[in-house]
Amino acid sequence: MMTDHTVTTEAIEEPKKYTVNCELPGLTIKDVAVEIDPEQRVLHISAKRDHRASEEEEEGDVKWLVYERHFGKLERQMKLPEDAAIENEIDCRMVNGLLTVTIPKVEKEESEEDKAPPRLKVPIRDH
Repeated sequence: MMTDHTVTTEAIEEPKKYTVNCELPGLTIKDVAVEIDPEQRVLHISAKRDHRASEEEEEGDVKWLVYERHFGKLERQMKLPEDAAIENEIDCRMVNGLLTVTIPKVEKEESEEDKAPPRLKVPIRDH
């Protein structure tokens, strides 16, 4: 029986980057795929965990009394903000079952239009 589960995720915005952390205990880099759809600006994280019980039963006289591990396909999709620099270097690491995807922000140059107009002094009359 295959089941679908959502990946436990947190997304953090910092001044110069976005960081997405996903908990994937018991999985390795070979089990996980990270992709970005540049047209839709969507981050896709997927993983597959095989059912270990059936493998171990084939190895000998194994009888499982309790099996509470999730197995099957794990997925998470996340819309990325407009200032996420998806064409730049994206850092993706997996350490001890924690996947961390770091996406830099687009460095925005402040144009004349973005600058706040100066305050205008309003004269006060006395009559």
